[in-house]
Amino acid sequence: MIPGRHHRSELRIHLVWGAFWISVYLGLVLAPLFALLVACRACHSIEGEGNTRSLLDGVGSRLTEKEIRLWIVAPQQMDPAVMKRAHQLPAADLDALVAYLMAAKSPARPQ
Repeated sequence: MIPGRHHRSELRIHLVWGAFWISVYLGLVLAPLFALLVACRACHSIEGEGNTRSLLDGVGSRLTEKEIRLWIVAPQQMDPAVMKRAHQLPAADLDALVAYLMAAKSPARPQ
């Protein structure tokens, strides 16, 4: 074996395995959030993305933090006639989603 080649091939193997495990980790962590955002956009839009049937632009100006949280985890408490399903999220993900929606204070402006 030529000196130096062994180390490069080992390095490549470590890089490939490292990339693999990073992608697995990110998939496990980010996939649920990505799936939720895709699911939300089936019925809602924000900043011009998604279904325009139910706009979330400016929702932070219209609803309180508690109301936004209830719409996500217990929508029938907000409106018994609504057909929206409740989402059970980890507390940190729910907090991040509510904070994101609370930051949407005013409607997006067309570009």
